[in-house]
Amino acid sequence: METASEAGMSNTVMCVLTDPEGTHLGSSMYIPQTAGPLQLTQLVNKFLNNVTPSSFHLF
Repeated sequence: METASEAGMSNTVMCVLTDPEGTHLGSSMYIPQTAGPLQLTQLVNKFLNNVTPSSFHLF
C-alpha cells in the first residue's frame, strides 16, 4: 500500500477554487501547503484565462 508521501502528497492540501459567485474553477486538486497569495492568484488566473489579475478570498 502506498503512503501519502510516496504518492507525492505530503505537505499538500486539497482545495476547490471558485469564482466570487461560487462556480467551481475545475475539480478539486492538491496544492502545496506553502502556496501563498501569489501562487493562488496565478492558479486562479490560469483557470480563468485572465490577462488582468483577479483577487480571491480564502474560507
